[in-house]
Amino acid sequence: MNSFELHGLPQKSTNYTAMLRNYYVCFSFKEIVESLKALPTNFIIKTKTAQFPCHLEVAAAVSSLVYQAIEKNPSLREFSFDGDDSKFDQIGRFLNGETVQIDDDNKSYIETVANDLKFTFRYSSELSIKKLSGSFVNSIQGVPKTLTIKNQTSSYSINRLIGMVFCQNIFNSEEDTFSIDEKENISEIADFLNGQCMSVSFDNHSILRKCCEILNIRSLKPTFDVISAYYSMNSQAITQINLQNIINEVNPSNIDSIFNEIVQSDYVKEEKGLFNDLLNAFETSFKVRPRFFESVIELFVKIHASLNSSNFHNSLINYISQRWKAAVICLPFVRQLFYRGILSDENIQQFMKIKVFNAEYCEYTFNMIKNLFLNNIITYFARHSFDIDQQAMKKAISGKNCYNFGMPSMNLLAEYKGEDDNFKSFEECVILGHRPDNIVTAIFKDDADTLHQIISMQPDFNLNKKLPAYILDYYDDIKNEVSLVELACFYGSVNCFKFLLLQPEVDISTCQRFAIAGGNTEIIRNLERKNITFHDTFTNSIKFHHYDIFRWLVMNYGPIKHRYSRMHGAQMEEPVVPAAIKYNNLSAFLYLAEYGIEEPNLSQYISLISHTFESLNLFILKYLSQLPSVEIYATHSKVDATILYHATSIDWIEGIKVLLESGRVDRSKFKTQVAHPLLAAVKLGRIEAFKLLASYFKGNIPDMVLEKINDQEYLDILKNA
Repeated sequence: MNSFELHGLPQKSTNYTAMLRNYYVCFSFKEIVESLKALPTNFIIKTKTAQFPCHLEVAAAVSSLVYQAIEKNPSLREFSFDGDDSKFDQIGRFLNGETVQIDDDNKSYIETVANDLKFTFRYSSELSIKKLSGSFVNSIQGVPKTLTIKNQTSSYSINRLIGMVFCQNIFNSEEDTFSIDEKENISEIADFLNGQCMSVSFDNHSILRKCCEILNIRSLKPTFDVISAYYSMNSQAITQINLQNIINEVNPSNIDSIFNEIVQSDYVKEEKGLFNDLLNAFETSFKVRPRFFESVIELFVKIHASLNSSNFHNSLINYISQRWKAAVICLPFVRQLFYRGILSDENIQQFMKIKVFNAEYCEYTFNMIKNLFLNNIITYFARHSFDIDQQAMKKAISGKNCYNFGMPSMNLLAEYKGEDDNFKSFEECVILGHRPDNIVTAIFKDDADTLHQIISMQPDFNLNKKLPAYILDYYDDIKNEVSLVELACFYGSVNCFKFLLLQPEVDISTCQRFAIAGGNTEIIRNLERKNITFHDTFTNSIKFHHYDIFRWLVMNYGPIKHRYSRMHGAQMEEPVVPAAIKYNNLSAFLYLAEYGIEEPNLSQYISLISHTFESLNLFILKYLSQLPSVEIYATHSKVDATILYHATSIDWIEGIKVLLESGRVDRSKFKTQVAHPLLAAVKLGRIEAFKLLASYFKGNIPDMVLEKINDQEYLDILKNA
């Protein structure tokens, strides 16, 4: 039985195989028909004057009379036909695979024979075995199984005709029994050779493929090539999912046990090259487990300290740098690593000097991502921003086009001019990660007693009041105004939620998406009992990596209406397929991919591959780039930036390799200097990306692009490409 490569970690779920499709492989009747003449016959139909050899399996499929006789006597190998045999040679040819045309000369005779033998199929202008597939499938199970295949533990009787047609080694053998030197279950192969569908799963595909090779079933090799490629690729996703699930489970009570699992795994071994996978899992967990982000950081600090490895630390620096270029690194995550001393002032200053991708030719989505990211740098790293460029800092704070400012929580920063006392208060707010309010802290810690105490001390306390917007919160979902019960749902603080639920005046009508984000099933059940429904909350279950809840939503609130796009201007949840890509949710992506992937309308939405630039998930990029239906050139029909241009702009070397190796990037489409990936590499100093592209575009670089490249280092690379 196959097992997933989990790199030394325990398998978090017993249900991973359910995330992968099963295949059902059936024999080809066409192949049987084409092989009949080459096979030795094993049955005779005797008439008054002649004998007609044929195949027992075919005769039983053609004639219900023959089939009934075989049922009564399984050892029967001759059948006597007492009717008119003047033209029975035509029936004999038909039984051996030839097509017999029906005309005025033989029509009456064939009708008589068909009636006498009780043919099982309809015919009109010809007799053809090709039309017998239905009858063959129906009768084959009642035909004696005269050959045997066996392994080390069991033996299986199989159909002679199917075995000889499909298994070259059985065809060439003079024995009635064929051995397969394996212990594992081969019953599915026996089913296939008995005319049934063979069920191929992740668990058994390797042994079934090996059996096919031993038996020399050549016609199934292309099928198993496809199946093995699917399982090989998707099992890589299961490996990542398992790691993610383990870290997603972290809380104050299990930090040590998860720490022990990870430090004993391959993920901390430099030679395995898995540091990036581990780092990505930690960043993702920080983003999707808001109540326990401190535990995620605590676990990471323990692992970092236990390794005491410069290579691991350098991998962390490179990981952050790569995602900084793409403006997708979680800045609160970086901020916490800095606060815990893992990152230094020098590291932060190094990151802040990185050139973020060029959004000049990009669709609005990426302009917004970049602008918000740059503003968040000032939010979470104000002191470093001030130290690097005071004038730019002041200009940003006062700028009306700055997304993050103008909120009450930013007043302290707006007043900051470098004084330590002033900045200290701001720093404390940044480190806290949520509103500096005792009632919020109580909910964050799920301390219902403290919550009750605070509320009881204020007789006129409005339980439905909205907490003001707070830009320093680590999670966008609660940066805007939020009620206490919504906050309890978001943090999955079930004790605080149940206390608030007991208060009759508390309004729970807007809690759905917060409860799904929090992922506490007890809270969700309580809301359902109060007739709260969860339509259009699929995306939050994806965003916060609650796969079981996502499946529950599909079963109870499906079907999903918005898979790829939504109506322009409609206030509804984000489409689920882009969300699975954007939020790095491989479990949801695999589930949705089983229903097929389609490209949305590029005149209104960015391409699916473009969403991989928001997660940098290489598996998803590989998966999408192999699908002919998925756009691999344009990010959007109305912008100049191409997918390859954007991958170059963010310096995603592995992503560029995947795109180029897909064989689907047409060099001839890059005809102008506008948003040419080579120029993006030059402008942003992406030298390694330039080397890859120079080799790929060699001989296909427009003159107007070459004229724009003046730097000698890049010209030398082009010359030597």
